[in-house]
Amino acid sequence: VGMIPLIIADGAGARSRIAIGMVIAFGMAIGTIFTLFVTPAIYTMLAHDVKAAPGGAALAHAGAADIDRAAE
Repeated sequence: VGMIPLIIADGAGARSRIAIGMVIAFGMAIGTIFTLFVTPAIYTMLAHDVKAAPGGAALAHAGAADIDRAAE
């Protein structure tokens, strides 16, 4: 919401404000998309590959056990 005044700026220096507002807005949008969709999708694909590998289920189970022990 704070970027909207930069994007709709007019008057002296409007071109630079609009450019800065667009960079910030698109950067935040791309960061949000990567955080919400791309990173979880890649993690899911990698986790699926580990389970599909020979002995992968044992490796996945051993990793979970290590995490549980570290939490204690």
